[in-house]
Amino acid sequence: MEKTKNGETRQTSKKKESASLQPTKTKKQKNRLNNKKSSLKKKIDKKNAEPHESVHLPPTSSLKNASRFHSYFTQERKKLLKKIVLYTTIALVSLFALLFIFNTTIQLNFLLKGDVSIATTPSQITLLTEKRTSEPISINITAKNQIFCKASCSYEFRDLSHNELLSQHNFSATGITAISFEEVITPPAKGTGQLAFELVATCQNKKTLLCKTDGEKKLSSTFISLGYELSQEERLFVSSLEENLTSFLNNLSMIDEDLQYLEEELRILRPYLHENNLDFPLRRTVQRDLLLINSSQTVRQLWDEEEYDLLSENLSLAFLQLQEVTNETLALQQLLEENKHAYNETVTRINTLYTELPVIHNISHLRAVLHESTYKQKERAYISSYLLVLDQYDDLSASYASIQSNADALSRTLTNDAQSLRVNVIDLINMGIGLLRAEQNLTLSSLNVSANVNDSSFIFPLLLYNQSGNVFTLFAEVCLSLQQFTNVSSSTAAYLSSFCSYTPPKPTNLSGLEPNLPDLPTTDLFTPLFRVTTTIAHHQPICCIFGECTVCCEAEACYDDPATYPIILVHGHAFSRSSDIEYSLEGFSKIRRKLLSEGFLDGGTVFPTEHVSQENRGSLGRFGKPVIFGTTFYVDAYNENGSVVRFPSKNESIETYAARLQQTIDIVKAKTNSNKVNIIAFSMGGLVAREYLREYGEDDVHRLILLGTPNKGVSGAIEGFCPVTGSRTECVQMSANSEFIARLNNINNRPTTVRPYVIYGTGCDMQGEDGDGIVVAASAQLPYTLNFQISGTCGVKKLHEELRNIDKYPQVYTTIKNILNG
Repeated sequence: MEKTKNGETRQTSKKKESASLQPTKTKKQKNRLNNKKSSLKKKIDKKNAEPHESVHLPPTSSLKNASRFHSYFTQERKKLLKKIVLYTTIALVSLFALLFIFNTTIQLNFLLKGDVSIATTPSQITLLTEKRTSEPISINITAKNQIFCKASCSYEFRDLSHNELLSQHNFSATGITAISFEEVITPPAKGTGQLAFELVATCQNKKTLLCKTDGEKKLSSTFISLGYELSQEERLFVSSLEENLTSFLNNLSMIDEDLQYLEEELRILRPYLHENNLDFPLRRTVQRDLLLINSSQTVRQLWDEEEYDLLSENLSLAFLQLQEVTNETLALQQLLEENKHAYNETVTRINTLYTELPVIHNISHLRAVLHESTYKQKERAYISSYLLVLDQYDDLSASYASIQSNADALSRTLTNDAQSLRVNVIDLINMGIGLLRAEQNLTLSSLNVSANVNDSSFIFPLLLYNQSGNVFTLFAEVCLSLQQFTNVSSSTAAYLSSFCSYTPPKPTNLSGLEPNLPDLPTTDLFTPLFRVTTTIAHHQPICCIFGECTVCCEAEACYDDPATYPIILVHGHAFSRSSDIEYSLEGFSKIRRKLLSEGFLDGGTVFPTEHVSQENRGSLGRFGKPVIFGTTFYVDAYNENGSVVRFPSKNESIETYAARLQQTIDIVKAKTNSNKVNIIAFSMGGLVAREYLREYGEDDVHRLILLGTPNKGVSGAIEGFCPVTGSRTECVQMSANSEFIARLNNINNRPTTVRPYVIYGTGCDMQGEDGDGIVVAASAQLPYTLNFQISGTCGVKKLHEELRNIDKYPQVYTTIKNILNG
C-alpha cells in the first residue's frame, strides 16, 4: 500500500473510486452490508490468529473483492514459504558451520593438548629396610581425558623379581580421574638383597563422533625397588656366628686329620704292637667323627640358606660333640704314644740284654777260677732265659711289661752273679796276696800292682764290663808268683792246687742270638683326605629381577659396563603452551615399552630437582640391567612434592634446559652408579643435549642419538607458526638464523669424543624441500654425525611425530638398538 503525493494510500483511492461508481443503497441494505463486513472481519481476524497464515484482506466484502483477496493471499503465502526456506537454509548452514567449528575445535584441542594421558606419581620408589617388616607404599594414579571422551583404564601391580601378578583393577576415566593405590610389600625373612616391583597403569580412548582419539593405549608406570639389610644387632650376631662356624669347621678338620693319621699308624703298627687297646675306641671315635662331618654339611647348608637361628642351635650341639671327639682323639693319641714307647722300651731292653750276654763268659771264667764245675749248666740257663725273652717278644699276646720284667730279671741275675763271683775272686786274690806276703815277705810294689788293689771298686768294673778281665790277669800274676816258690807252706800248696791249676773256659758261643728287632715304621708319607670343607661362603646381597636371582652388581665392573649404561629419554618442544607435561613425556612410550620388553628396567621420570639420598645411591644399578629414565627440562612442571603440574611453564632458554639436563644426568648416575649414560633426544631435545655437551663436556655420555632434531634450525612456515602456540623463547632460538644455532654449529663446538647419531625423516613436501613435515632433512643432518634416513609420509599426523611410532616405522627402533649395541 503505497502513499500518493497527497498522503493517501493508493488502495484507499481505489476504494473511493469504486464507491463513486456504485448506485445509492437503502438503509436496510447498508445494515446488511455492514453485518457482512463485520462477519468477514471476524473471520479474517481469526485467520490472522493462526500461526502459519498472515493475510491482510482489503476492507471490502464484494465478490470481486473476495477474488482479489484470494489472489493476494496466494502471493503472501508464497512470500512466506520463501522466507521459511531462506531461514531454514541459513539455520542449516549455521548449524553445519557450528558443527565444523566444534569438530575443528575438538581436533585442534586433541592436537594441542593430546589424547588421554595417565601418570603415576611418584614414578620411582626406593625403599631400604633393616627390619623384616612390611613396607607400605602409596602411588597416585591420575588420568586426564578430553571432553566427550571416556577411557577404559586399568592398573596392574607386579612382583618383577618373581614375575608374579599381585593385583589388578579396572576403572574409567572422564575428565580428570584420580586413584590412590595402596599396597604393602614384605622383604624376605632372611638374607640381604633387593627386590623389584612395578605398578603399570594404562588408559585407552575409544573413537567416537565427538572423541577424536587415535585409539592408542597410553601407559605410565612406577618402579619400586625394595632393599633389605641386616640390622646392627643381626650383623653382630651373624658375624659371631660366622667366626664360630669357621672355628668349628677348622677344628673338626684338624681332628679328622688326626684320626686319619691314627688309623693309618694303627694299620701300619698293628703287626708290631702287642697291646690291643686301640682298635675298639678308635673305631668308635672315628664313627663319631664321621657323624660330625655329616653334621658339618648340615650347618654349612644352614649357613648357605641363612637360617641363622637354627644354625646357632645346631652349632652349639656340634661344638659339644666335637669337644668329646677331640678328647677321645687326644686320649687315643696318648695311648698310641704309650704303646709305641712301651714297644721301643722293650726293644731297647732286649737289645741292652743282648749286649750284656758276653758277661756270661766272664761269669763262667770266675766260676772256673773258683773251681765250680756247674758253670756250663749256668751258661745254658742264662741263654735259655734270654731266648725266653725273645720268644715272648715274638708272641704278640705277651705284654710289654712281662717281656721287660723277664729281661730285667735276667739282667739282674747276671749282674748279681757277676758281682758275687767277683767278690769271691777278689777274696781269693787277697788270699793269694796274703800267702805271697807270708811266703816271701814281699811288698805290694814288687808285684807291680796298685796300692789299692784290695779295693773291690777298682776291679769291679773290669770284671763286669771288660772281657779282657783284668781281674783274671791279677789272679794269674798271684798264681805265677806263688808258683815261683819251691818250698811253700801247706796253705800255699793247697791254694795252688785248688785255684791256680784251673783251665779257663772257652768263650761262650753267642752267635745267632742277635735279636734283630725292627724299629717302628713311620707314617711320614701318608696324606690324609680333606673330608671337611673349612671355607664358607661370604653372604652377598642377592638381587632378583625377571625371575632370576644373582649377586647384586656392586663391583666397579658393573659401573663401567656399556651394556648396562642407563638411557635418558629427552622429549622435544611442547607444541602448545597449555598442553599437559604428560603429553611430552608420553612421546617415547612405544620405544620405552619395547626396551622394557627386552630386559630394560623402568626408572620412571627423573626430576632435575630430585635429591638422591646416600642409602639409595646405586640402588637401581644393583640389578645389573640397563635402566630407562624419562626426563623433562620443564622444571616448573613439578611442585615441591614432585607431582606433575597440569600447566607447566615453558618459556626459558635452551641453555637453561641444558643445565637441567646436566642435573638429570648427575641424578641418573647416582641412582645407577654408572660412569656414563646414553641419551636419546627427540626434536628440540636434541638441541638441548648438544648444548649440554658443549657447555658441560662429554665425559658422562656414551651414546647420543638425535631423533628428528632440527640441528640447523627451523625455517619457513614452521618457524612462523612455532611461537603462535608454543614458547616464543624456544622458537626464537630454534630459528635457522638464530644466534644460538650459529653458535651450536660452530666448528669449534663439535664434540670430540662423543659422536652423535642422527635419525631423520623424509617424504613430506615442505615448501619444495624434503623433510618430516616439521624438520627439513637438510637441517637434521650434520657433517660429522652418522645419519640414518627414515622414509615415510605425512598424513593427519606429521612424520616428525610418527618417528617415535615404531609400530609404523620399526626401522627406527632397529637403528636405535644397533647404535646402543655399538
